[in-house]
Amino acid sequence: MAALKTIEPRKKSGRPPRKATVAVEPEPEPKPKPRPRLKPIPISLTYPEMIQGVLSDTYADNAIKLLMEALKHAEAIHKGWPNDIVHAVAIMIEEAGEAMQSAINCHYSNGDIEFLKMELAQTGAMCLRAIMHIQAKQNPIKTNVADISGWAVKYHSGQYQLFKRFNGKMHCIQLGKNLNNADKRIKAKELRMQKKAEKRV
Repeated sequence: MAALKTIEPRKKSGRPPRKATVAVEPEPEPKPKPRPRLKPIPISLTYPEMIQGVLSDTYADNAIKLLMEALKHAEAIHKGWPNDIVHAVAIMIEEAGEAMQSAINCHYSNGDIEFLKMELAQTGAMCLRAIMHIQAKQNPIKTNVADISGWAVKYHSGQYQLFKRFNGKMHCIQLGKNLNNADKRIKAKELRMQKKAEKRV
């Protein structure tokens, strides 16, 4: 009789059991924290005209007077001006920076308020100067004639104009696109002005 052979059970392999793959959704990114809002700087308005949003004529006239004085002073000292608008605006930005520094000095160090007004006027003057040069490029003067029988000649938007002050009043003659009939128009205009002056007497 044949011997019975004992069969040992198979040993389990050392490999770890396979894990089932499951799709996992990524975690949502945390939302950025909102930036803290800056508190507005309190501004005290003492003049009732400013509180109502209307500037009185007195304040406006004085401000324009300072601005025009600064403009004339700048044109007398610095007669040249950049041809490109980038450098022209850069001059205004430089003046605005000086005005900002003066404002800081007035606010934190008891600086001179009159000096701040001067810096602001210079900034406004540079703004005007830049605008005037842009307009001059858009509408250049295309005439070499400066005077006709005592009348100043100007060329604007394709039209010739004559100007003359008579009895404290500025008079103008619209000539059109050429100066052909300038002498006739001047004689007729001066005759009418003379008759009006005689009637007033």
